Amino acid sequence: MSRLISLICALPEEFKALQDVFQFSNLRTIEGHENIWQGSTQESDFIIGVCNIGCINASIMASTICLVFKPSMMFFCGIAGAICKTLKTGDVVVPNKAFYIESATHTVFEAIWGTPNPLLALPDSSKFSEQLKLPRNDITFATVATSDVFPAPLSSLQSCHHHNATIIDMETYPTAFVAQKFNIPFYAIRSVSNGIETENIPEDAISFSAKNAALVTKQLVAFSLIC
Repeated sequence: MSRLISLICALPEEFKALQDVFQFSNLRTIEGHENIWQGSTQESDFIIGVCNIGCINASIMASTICLVFKPSMMFFCGIAGAICKTLKTGDVVVPNKAFYIESATHTVFEAIWGTPNPLLALPDSSKFSEQLKLPRNDITFATVATSDVFPAPLSSLQSCHHHNATIIDMETYPTAFVAQKFNIPFYAIRSVSNGIETENIPEDAISFSAKNAALVTKQLVAFSLIC
């Protein structure tokens, strides 16, 4: 029996990259669940959710998928902003920890799930480091900071660097938090689209980085299934 894998992303460009890379068969929307699709490959069946950006949107999508579909694993795939100078556009970070920056949605998130632990450990993906490959860009394993604002306030960046965070996004922490509530293994794959100083992301950077994230996600799904 095929295992059910959940893939979540925030943007239409990220969803398109997943479709292009995974080549799902029988891809279709699920009646009664907006922005959730079902598809399959030769290896597994998939539930794919497009949550839109933001902490609350991500937590709602993750909660819905966990409650209704009960996947065996969950992956968040998408772009993120770099907060260190060593990362370049298209580099992929597979977080081993997720750090939550208290921000505007903190009280809403707390009302739904309780007070979040500021730092969550994620499954150790570095054991796959030698197998994961990209044609031109690097893959690293580091901490991701999550906020509902990008760029984050400069005061928050000091905390990010204290936890050795190299990228910042808006969805990894709440998705990981929900997955852990349901005891579902969770992996995040984020590809750098811009730096903290960049206000506008070039369209080609979004599609390029989203594809890199999808390529690594496909590899990580395959390796996770055989472990």
